[in-house]
This record gives sequence, C-alpha cells and structure tokens, in this order.
Amino acid sequence: MLTGVLFDWDGTLCDTLPVCVEAFRRTMITYLGKNLSDEEIMEHFGVNELGIIMIKLKNQPENWQAALDEYNAHYRELHQSLREPYPGIRELLSSLKKRGVKVGLVTGKAEGSCAISLEMTGLENAFDFLRTGSEKGVNKKESCEAFLKEFSLEPGDVYYVGDAPSDVREAKAAGLHAVSVFWSSIVDREKVLAEGPEKTFETVEELSKFFNELT
Repeated sequence: MLTGVLFDWDGTLCDTLPVCVEAFRRTMITYLGKNLSDEEIMEHFGVNELGIIMIKLKNQPENWQAALDEYNAHYRELHQSLREPYPGIRELLSSLKKRGVKVGLVTGKAEGSCAISLEMTGLENAFDFLRTGSEKGVNKKESCEAFLKEFSLEPGDVYYVGDAPSDVREAKAAGLHAVSVFWSSIVDREKVLAEGPEKTFETVEELSKFFNELT
C-alpha cells in the first residue's frame, strides 16, 4: 500500500545542483580568493549551506553569516533562469496528492535556499510536509521519521526518492523504501548504486508509471 512519498530537491525535483555549485563557487572566491572545483564544492553536500560554509571557512567564523547571505543572493540570481522543475514533476506531485498520498519534501538545503527554489518554481504549496537540512550533519533519517509520525504512516508504505548515496542510506535507516533517480546532470551513478537502492529510474515518466501501478 502506498501512503506517502518523500522527495529530495536538488537533482531529483529540479536541476538545481549546477546552480548550487556555481553559487558556492562565486561565494568562495570572495572569502578564499580562488575558484573551487565542482568536486571541492560537492564533497560536503549533505549538510546544509551554512554547514558547508563553516567547513570551507573554518578559520573565518566572523564571515559565516555574510557568506551565507552572499550565497543566497547568488543562488537567487542564478535561479532566475530556472523556473521549472524537471518535466513531468508537477504532474507527478499532483497525481499522488489526488490519490490521497501524503507528499513531502525532505532536503539537505537550508531554509533560505529551499524557500527560493519553491518560490522560483511556484511549488510553495505542493507538499504536505517540509523539512530542510542541518549544518550539524545529514538529518534526513530524522526528517523521514518525523514525516511518519506526523501522518501516522507505516515505513513500509512510504518511499523516498533521491539522487544521492546519502539519500539511500538515510531512507533505509528510517525503514522506508529507497529509490534513486538518474536524470540529474551531475549524479554520481556508481556511488548511488553502491548503496543498493530498491529501484532506479532513468526518467520521470518511469517513476510516475511505477507509482501509478502501486495500490
């Protein structure tokens, strides 16, 4: 029985990973004076933006808040040209909710950037549940458990959809079905598969068909 579906944001619902990377690159130039590679930026993804800034600017605690503010400004500017989620996502979310399935967003993003993405794509009211990330560490397991508790759902009736290795680990730790999607422009397929997702999907159409066939 399908009663709930939780989604990651970056690379799962919207192609915002390149936006995140470029916003960090521009911000780090200000405080480190050099260009960071994609790998140097993404190696700490899992904690939220403030957490990454605290790691990268560990010797500049006085600049953490200013750097976060600058990141969000760059993120908003870059997001202006990205106003749509992946094709088919709006329809998938709507279809699930029409069936009475609880739909949630559990992301590693901080509140600020998450709000910007929801505003830019017009998906502010698309979710029954929303939890953002933490600067202290990956917190999706706890967020998944909060979703189950809020709606009195059984873990075996809920799916988590993400594109990162940590998404699989965290969903499994909460007892959920962990499925992975590979339509992100910079997904690390091998690392995701190494975590053993229950199913993988190459297109939104495939994922939609899968959920439509679940009772």
